[in-house]
Amino acid sequence: MNSNTRKIVFAVLGAVLAVATVWIHYEVKTKVWGLGGFGMGGSIGAPSKFNIGDAIPDFSGTRLSGEVISLAEFRDEQVVVLDFWATWCQPCVQGMPTLQELHEELGELGVQVLAINVGEDIDTVREFIETEGYSFPVVLDQDSQTKSEFGVQGIPQLFVVGKDGSLRHHSVGSPVGEDQMKLKAKQLKQLIVELLQEPKTLSTQV
Repeated sequence: MNSNTRKIVFAVLGAVLAVATVWIHYEVKTKVWGLGGFGMGGSIGAPSKFNIGDAIPDFSGTRLSGEVISLAEFRDEQVVVLDFWATWCQPCVQGMPTLQELHEELGELGVQVLAINVGEDIDTVREFIETEGYSFPVVLDQDSQTKSEFGVQGIPQLFVVGKDGSLRHHSVGSPVGEDQMKLKAKQLKQLIVELLQEPKTLSTQV
């Protein structure tokens, strides 16, 4: 094989390898991040053990205020947004403004935001929340029990639970880039507004 032929062969092999790499990356991103209606990315993580439509089990935790709060409190009345996060997780921090917007704009309409902090001490969490000026409820999961119950292996992970207690949206990671973050926030808000319009379950209707 002469030098020109070798160059052509190597060039073809390089092109094939590049295409294969892009395709594998696309397939992995689609299967891992493309959950719950609109994809997200930019963080480590894995899909939840729950599928869309599954009943979400009750859990309880302690808020920064010391108040014990449980998911069951909101059943049949409110749409609940659960966000698993930590202060050291940059993609988690990037998503906090969206949670604050949901809390401020839709809270009085029937949306309950619960930011579930994973594995950190109360002083660290309180300092972060107070410094950033967030007012949505924060639930402490210092022993990672709730994280384990939800099958969360990486953060951030966000769950939207309908009034009927079923999983209506799940996403892993955080969008990359400001435009993608705005798009994600818009789509998430639109989904929640639609869920707010759903009637209460038959068991609570008068």
